[in-house]
Amino acid sequence: MSTRGESKVSRICKELDEMVDQFRNRPLQESYPYVWLDTLYIKVVQNHQVVRLALVTAVGVDESRKRHLLGFDLGGSGDEAFWLEFLRSLVRRGMKDVKLVISDANEGVKKALSKVFLGASWQRCRVHFMRNLLARTPHGDKAAVAEAVRFIFKQPNHQSAVYRLRELVQVLDKTYPDAAKGGRTGYPGLLETIPKEHWRRIHSTNRVERINK
Repeated sequence: MSTRGESKVSRICKELDEMVDQFRNRPLQESYPYVWLDTLYIKVVQNHQVVRLALVTAVGVDESRKRHLLGFDLGGSGDEAFWLEFLRSLVRRGMKDVKLVISDANEGVKKALSKVFLGASWQRCRVHFMRNLLARTPHGDKAAVAEAVRFIFKQPNHQSAVYRLRELVQVLDKTYPDAAKGGRTGYPGLLETIPKEHWRRIHSTNRVERINK
């Protein structure tokens, strides 16, 4: 490539970097009651080497039910320290009134949330729970177990949903104890006492995963 061509590419990259920085540092002026968090591990070229980094993303729903990409960051790992700095950066930009956070069961995320969003509830992503449970279930019974989990979220109220989940774990205990263990340990945070009409909107981080892709 000629020097002129390289100069043009450099200028375009600089302009893109400035646009991204403006977007990432823009003020967050709305209230976001519901927030999704997700981590995607990607390979990037850094110092002439291919390394694996964690891309963390936050998507929020404002009070008019519109979704917004609140922020993202790239770092060496998705541990507590990394999440803590990311969440605090969102607060510095003005994020407020968070009532519920939906994520996977990553301990780093959960610990960081307890330090940044005091009083907010945490809910485990239903899709991640389903994946982990089915990974411990023999292939021939995956469809039946998946249907049983979906049935839990069709219950008319929180109490009934909790009862059905415990019932499923008891059944699995007799045949697939490893799957039952996964269901039992993955249960905390799966069913928060939030209005049932909101379950469908907030039960998983799939929307964030689609943004990441």
